[in-house]
Amino acid sequence: MVDDTFDILSLFKLLSKHIKIIIAVSVAFGIAAYLISAILIQKKYTSSVQLYVENKSAANETTSLTTSDISVAQQLVDTCSIIFTSSAVFDQLAKEVDYTSEELASMVSVGAVNKTEVMKITVTCTNPKEAKLIAQKLCEICITEYERIISTGTIRAIDQPKESKRASYPNNKLYGLTGLLIGFCLTCFIIILRNLLDTRVKPDDNLAEIYDIPVFAEIMDFENKTSIAHSYRYESH
Repeated sequence: MVDDTFDILSLFKLLSKHIKIIIAVSVAFGIAAYLISAILIQKKYTSSVQLYVENKSAANETTSLTTSDISVAQQLVDTCSIIFTSSAVFDQLAKEVDYTSEELASMVSVGAVNKTEVMKITVTCTNPKEAKLIAQKLCEICITEYERIISTGTIRAIDQPKESKRASYPNNKLYGLTGLLIGFCLTCFIIILRNLLDTRVKPDDNLAEIYDIPVFAEIMDFENKTSIAHSYRYESH
């Protein structure tokens, strides 16, 4: 019975024979994925603003900042993340921009920066100018809502949102590398699969190992003149 398994060396030799095809297909997949990312996929832009939350005692210049103040501020950041992503906030924001509250909810993310008292509001939109506008308006609403709902501590903006000049999504290079990898793996898989399904005996096969029988001679097949690579007939006596 023919052994369908082969070692790493045999695999390397098999793939080496088809290296040109592997490279060509891999490059083609990589270029195709890059072009799809650059041309067909809609670009998205990100604008963000950071807010600093502090406990009430920390706002007093005559009072030193304590560990308790920092701990309370970090807890306030978690509370603010919930408040700032509520439907009430998005309903107010929808009145300022040309988006519904549901659309805004899918565009906005709010969270703490490295578990600190700093929180970051990020807006992702297909238009960079609108992303900046939404981030700016949301920042103003969040500060107002904080003062209205939470009586402890203060909140203020660290920076201002900026208009992004470069799309944050998609990553064209990443798409290209992914396509390259997919093309490489797919081509290698097809080559290996075809080799495993091909049960014909080839001139470079080691018959002694495949069939576990001694081979005493190789007799040329004079009737088959169409291919030198298949012009041998193996017989065992």
